[in-house]
Amino acid sequence: MLPNALQLMKVTFCTAIPDHLTDSRDRHNTYNNALAAKGVRIVKGHHVYDPTAKKYSEKQSDINVALCLILDGIDDLYDWAFLVSADSDQAATARHFSERLPHKKLVSVAPPKKPVPKKSIPYSYKHFALTKQMIEEAVMPAFVETPRGTFIRRPVTYAPPDSWVHPKDRPKKGKPVV
Repeated sequence: MLPNALQLMKVTFCTAIPDHLTDSRDRHNTYNNALAAKGVRIVKGHHVYDPTAKKYSEKQSDINVALCLILDGIDDLYDWAFLVSADSDQAATARHFSERLPHKKLVSVAPPKKPVPKKSIPYSYKHFALTKQMIEEAVMPAFVETPRGTFIRRPVTYAPPDSWVHPKDRPKKGKPVV
């Protein structure tokens, strides 16, 4: 069980902007700007083109996750760290975390419908997968206010379906009130 009294100290989002895909790039930048407006630290990698495979691939995100997690722990920015990833490469991050920061707690978290990598589990204090309910409770609002008082509009393609209702606005289940 996770303690109820944890205080969020920092959120870091490691990503890479797909500069080669104009629409994706613009949506991604808008999303990153909205996250940054709420205090999330954005750490950017990049994409490179592989002529042999004839495709672009993301670079530096995995290593940025590992470095941010370990260095923030060394800098004593947290007591508990939540590593959100289903990437089995992050098992090495979890292992180094447990070896170098034994006084800290690592919670491995997988996206919905994905398992926490098996090789990460032995190095994690706890582990779980996010649920649909958890994701729905964290849906980005249509407008995000920046610290300067301006607003960032959520990209239209990121909007939930028209029939979707935020969990806090749904009728409560249970006995009907008479």
